[in-house]
Amino acid sequence: MTILKQIENLAEWFRVNVAPVHKSKVPPEKGKAITKDYQFVLANPSVHTFLFPDVEEFDPEGQPLQPAPSMILQLLDGMEESEARGGTSGTMRFRLVFSLWNPGLHTGEEFKRTADGWRDLFTLMDTTHARMKKARILNGHTIRGGRIDFAPLKEGGALIDSFPFFYGETNFETGFYKAVETDIVEKLTH
Repeated sequence: MTILKQIENLAEWFRVNVAPVHKSKVPPEKGKAITKDYQFVLANPSVHTFLFPDVEEFDPEGQPLQPAPSMILQLLDGMEESEARGGTSGTMRFRLVFSLWNPGLHTGEEFKRTADGWRDLFTLMDTTHARMKKARILNGHTIRGGRIDFAPLKEGGALIDSFPFFYGETNFETGFYKAVETDIVEKLTH
């Protein structure tokens, strides 16, 4: 299994097992005021790999991609070593970045600006962690040691303050085993 395939397998696991069970507010179009009349929209988080795609891209249903809610799976590093029985085994460390938007409380009659969007962020992170722990194997990838680290996202050691966007991260390590692919070995040795 290639590195790329492993990343895509994990991203697909989050698309199928986490994204459909959580809904968060979607930011309005640029320039649109947020008032009591603003009709907010809820959506499931989109899941991306490595970086957030260009804003000109679209989801499978043809809708423009939104910066929030979203989850971005990033490979931090990996290690691979040869096995005596052939093939290789190793580990990969990942960071899952969460992005949510919430400027405040919307009711039918009023809008109250609050900085409580962090609560939505940690709810999504808790949901993600609970599902990861329950599954333990994510599309063939075992969470090593059952350990999941998490934190609000920081830049230069400080929390990112970009109200009304809220960011967090989850870090985890997976183990893998790759069998020797004979046709690749033959090409390399001839």
